[in-house]
Order: sequence, then C-alpha cells, then structure tokens
Amino acid sequence: MSTTTRARGVEAFEHVIGEVLGLEKSSQLWEALYLNGYISISDIATLTDNEINGLVYECVDQSGNISSNPVMTKQKKLLLHLLSWRDWTSRQLNKFHVDDWLKPTSDDFDNFRENQLPDIVRGGSSISNISSSGRPAAGDIIT
Repeated sequence: MSTTTRARGVEAFEHVIGEVLGLEKSSQLWEALYLNGYISISDIATLTDNEINGLVYECVDQSGNISSNPVMTKQKKLLLHLLSWRDWTSRQLNKFHVDDWLKPTSDDFDNFRENQLPDIVRGGSSISNISSSGRPAAGDIIT
C-alpha cells in the first residue's frame, strides 16, 4: 500500500468517524479505536461485530487510576450501522474503494439508517445473504 493510499485511509477514517458519525476525537468510540490501533478506514472495514461490541476506552479518575470501560452502546451501534451502509453501498457499486468512504455525508448516513437499515435488519431487504446481525455474510463483504 502506498503512502498516498495510507494517507487517504486515515483521511477516510477521520471523515466517517468525525463527519458522518458526528463524533468528536474525545468520544469513547474514537478513543477506543485509537487505543486498539485502528487509525485507518481499512482497520475499521475489517472489524467484526464481536470486536466492535468489545471495544473499550481508558478513563483516568481524579486519583490518576486508569480504568477500562466499554464504549457506550449507541456509539458501537453507529459503527455497526456504518459497516452495514458500506455493505449495502458496495452491493450497488459492485466494488468499494477508499475514496467511496470520503463521499457520504451525515445526511446520507442518516437517510440510510432511517430508510434502508430497518428493512435490512428485519430481513425484508431484497439483498441476499444478510446475516442475523443485519450485515451480509463475511464472504460477501467487499472492502
């Protein structure tokens, strides 16, 4: 992977977490991703549901003690929904590249979550091979 591709991957990561999901760098999810070394969009694209659900961030209390806490459910769900959006979009494009991560806006993502995702989760989508988690089976995911 070239330096330019790596830089685009980091740019795409920051775009989707900050602009599309609307999270600050101080959010639990962003901190947990960085804590675990996920700094590029390709890192996010390969996360499994279990890895996302197991994300923790570190908190320092007033005494200086560090504790690991699970990321709040809402932020983990945003990331799971983002991957569902990617899977849904990749089926329409028949491919998915780093530059495709830079295209969505928060409005695009909200529209997907409100209009397409509920049908996918309930199994009413015309998309085949949707797993019980609402995401395509692992062999069908295109990154």
